[in-house]
Amino acid sequence: MKKLSIILALILASVLVLAACGKDEEKPDETPEQQTEETTSEEETTTEAEKIANDKPVSIYYMNYGAGVAEKITHYDAEWSPDADLAIFGVFNSDDSEIDCTSEKWAHKDLWDAVNTDIQYRIGYEISFDVDGEHRIITILEPKDVERAPELFMGDWDTEEVTGYMGVWLYDDVNQEDGAWYSHVLPEEYNDDTLLTSIKLRPTYDADRISNFKLKAFSYSSSVEFDSEGHYCGGYGYEIDINNR
Repeated sequence: MKKLSIILALILASVLVLAACGKDEEKPDETPEQQTEETTSEEETTTEAEKIANDKPVSIYYMNYGAGVAEKITHYDAEWSPDADLAIFGVFNSDDSEIDCTSEKWAHKDLWDAVNTDIQYRIGYEISFDVDGEHRIITILEPKDVERAPELFMGDWDTEEVTGYMGVWLYDDVNQEDGAWYSHVLPEEYNDDTLLTSIKLRPTYDADRISNFKLKAFSYSSSVEFDSEGHYCGGYGYEIDINNR
């Protein structure tokens, strides 16, 4: 009986030793830092996977109507005055330093149609600036976005009360009669065929309150190219500084 007790005790001790060894070989619990690193890595991978190729990347050009050309720019310096338009900027899917704009319609159309794709691309804009210690970003995909932004003005300068910090008017230069006069695109006129190929800016009477003014243009084809706040996050935006001198 005593011998049997000794044997049982030895067996029990062996089992405990084996269990302890097995526990030591288990993978230790991850620290919060390790879990965060893995989550971040997964998020970065997802973001990279969501990036899509763009067959019609665009650049911003200053429309020099006097010379009949569009000039690719990285910044634009001018004296800001509510008494005159700041400039009109054309957006072309081109990287050329200068584009012949004898016919603005065909300059846009020929370059845009030069790339044949089944994907429908649109052109959008982003205006950003600092005011009262805050940084504002306004994404513009259609005229309605300008109309509902209190920081911007899109009405008739001569007959309406001018509000906001910057006047903004959008134009479709492609879907026009060649050589004919045409106005900016109204919210109710925007449709699936509209291509917002140019933008006109004019400082308002409160424009001197803002600084660090930037204009970005981009072509897009998917909602994936916008973040949770509706701002463009794709890799094909073209941005310029617009300085008040």
